[in-house]
Amino acid sequence: KVFPSYVLVRMEMDDNTWAVVRNTPGVTGFVGLDGKPSPLRRDEFDKMMRRGGNRAAAAATAPKRTASNIEAGQSIKVLSGPLADFDGVVSEVNAESGKIKVMLTIFGRETPVELTADQVSVIG
Repeated sequence: KVFPSYVLVRMEMDDNTWAVVRNTPGVTGFVGLDGKPSPLRRDEFDKMMRRGGNRAAAAATAPKRTASNIEAGQSIKVLSGPLADFDGVVSEVNAESGKIKVMLTIFGRETPVELTADQVSVIG
């Protein structure tokens, strides 16, 4: 699951398809302006889904880091996983579990995401 509670749909947008999606049980809202869905460019979709490069192999050979060099408030870049290449700000560090909570801007909204220390690199 890349974005829990989000569904990405590839479709031709017209009145009929919009009505089907809008009236689907469980659909509560859309990411976009005025409650209307915003289309993603192909490069945005590929970036979110880790397409267009062999980042997984590069990440597997990268040395592991510990959370000790990462602090709340630091700017980071996500190195691996479905959010690779996104930039964000560390909001919380749990050194015991090696987890880091990062605020990423996804679909124009700040979203908290939990990552492991080896998935991020400090910027600057």
